[in-house]
Amino acid sequence: MDKDGVLRIVNRVYFDRFLKEELAEKEVTIEVKRKTRKRSNSQNAYYHSCVIPILRCAFKDIGHNLSNEEVHLFLKTKFLKSSIANESGEFLGEKIGSTADLSTTQFMEYIMEIQKFAAESLDVQIPNPNEQVQIEID
Repeated sequence: MDKDGVLRIVNRVYFDRFLKEELAEKEVTIEVKRKTRKRSNSQNAYYHSCVIPILRCAFKDIGHNLSNEEVHLFLKTKFLKSSIANESGEFLGEKIGSTADLSTTQFMEYIMEIQKFAAESLDVQIPNPNEQVQIEID
C-alpha cells in the first residue's frame, strides 16, 4: 500500500497469471491485512536451545521425563490453544496454534508467558534472549 492508499501488487504478472490459471470462474475471498514478520531464526534458536531444555530439566526435577517435542507440545497446548465454534457460537472443540505462525512480536509475548509460568509454577528462571548465562543441563 503506498502513501496514497493504493494497493500495489509486487509481482503483477505472476498475480494475474495465478488468477487466470488457478481461480478463473471460481468464487474467491481476498483478504488484505498488514504484513507482519514471522518469528526470526534467532528467536527459534533461542526457543529450542534455551527455553525448551531449561523446561525439560524443570519437568524432570518434578518427576516428568519429557522429550523436547513433548515440552514444545505442552507449551503450545498451554499458551496457543483456541476454541473453535460454529456460526451460532456453539463450542466444537479446540485447536493448538503453531509457533511458526507467530509474528516476531507474538513470539516474544509467547516467550514472556512461558517465562512467567516457569517462574511461578516451576520455580525456574528462563533468561532473556540477550542475557549471557551459563547453564548446566543433564
